[in-house]
Amino acid sequence: MGYNRPNVTSPRVCIKTTRVVGTKEFREFKKKYPEYKGLTMAQFNVIIKQFHNNVVDMVIEEPNGVLLPERLGSLIVMSFPTKRGKVIDFGASNRAGKKVYHSNNDTDNRMCKLMFVKELNVWLNYRFWGFTPTRSFRSIVSKKYMDYWPRYLFVDAKVHVSKFLRQ
Repeated sequence: MGYNRPNVTSPRVCIKTTRVVGTKEFREFKKKYPEYKGLTMAQFNVIIKQFHNNVVDMVIEEPNGVLLPERLGSLIVMSFPTKRGKVIDFGASNRAGKKVYHSNNDTDNRMCKLMFVKELNVWLNYRFWGFTPTRSFRSIVSKKYMDYWPRYLFVDAKVHVSKFLRQ
């Protein structure tokens, strides 16, 4: 069975976002903290982007995870065994013209997962928070994981993750 090259000229649906937060959240912030009334939306976005960059750096450097402020939860990078099935490497397959599979030889057949952990008893009276990493966040963590993979906690496929998070 050959490799079917994807159609890269087909139209793509992509929603471009240029702001970190909307004007509604910015107005709520200024209402809650009136001492920052001279702050502009551009300055506010720069501050938030710098905070996000700091979180990314701390997640990579700390093997035990990072506690987020305001009791939002924590972010942990963990190592898991690779899936048993074969995963196609589309970039290498396009270059070679045939199916090429990921091997994960750089990380001793381990893969990286970014875990967002929120304790149940903390959010009883608060809004529920979820976590979706941005594309740049995921790519930075995956690139750094190739260098730092031995330092992160390895979770076997037969053991549930919550056993490690309760310790």
